[in-house]
Amino acid sequence: MNINIKETKRGGVNMNFLIRRFYINEPLETSGLVIKWWESKRLFFNISNIISFIVGLMVIYIFNPGLVNFFLLPFILAYGILINVVYLIGWIVLAIIKKTWMKVNITVYSSVMLIIFFVSSFFITLSLCVGYLLINIQ
Repeated sequence: MNINIKETKRGGVNMNFLIRRFYINEPLETSGLVIKWWESKRLFFNISNIISFIVGLMVIYIFNPGLVNFFLLPFILAYGILINVVYLIGWIVLAIIKKTWMKVNITVYSSVMLIIFFVSSFFITLSLCVGYLLINIQ
């Protein structure tokens, strides 16, 4: 199942970037390949979370500049560590499934699960920022 990346367009928008991030070219036949594929996406995962966190902090700053200060730094770092632990759990679960049930085609599950992780972490990050803002509005 190969996709010709050069011809993939949706509504005039070139989808190459997203396809390269989420599409799996080769089947993930072993747990090691599952781990390798997931870890190759970690940098993009972290960059997308940093961007969503910056957007969230900008929203907070627009509505109440006094809430954005250096006291948030430990919480930001703790959140970054937490989402990376959750990301780690994602590929651990898929590697265990692949190791336990060898006949399962884990390739499809990996792409779907990774997309769910990206979308949910983006919205959780933004909702935490908005929640922080709503709690502290006076």
